[in-house]
Amino acid sequence: MSYDWKLTSQYTEDIFSDEELQNIDYVACMEGKYYRSKGSSDREIFDCEIIEEKEAKKIPNPLGIVGDMAIIEILIERFQEKHI
Repeated sequence: MSYDWKLTSQYTEDIFSDEELQNIDYVACMEGKYYRSKGSSDREIFDCEIIEEKEAKKIPNPLGIVGDMAIIEILIERFQEKHI
């Protein structure tokens, strides 16, 4: 797989309002601590709020570049499942 994503369509309507985007939580785990960012998927981890594991498990959105890689991996897995 080349990982070159090509544009297949365009969607011009907003899915989320700016206010809704500012309320999305992102989470990361580093050195046994869980960090939450509200409204920014690429905030520096040390600028994030430390939260309990129980709360972190409820947040489905990964934080940062590692999170971006996790999303890419999920997309690849789903693509491969449909084409096997």
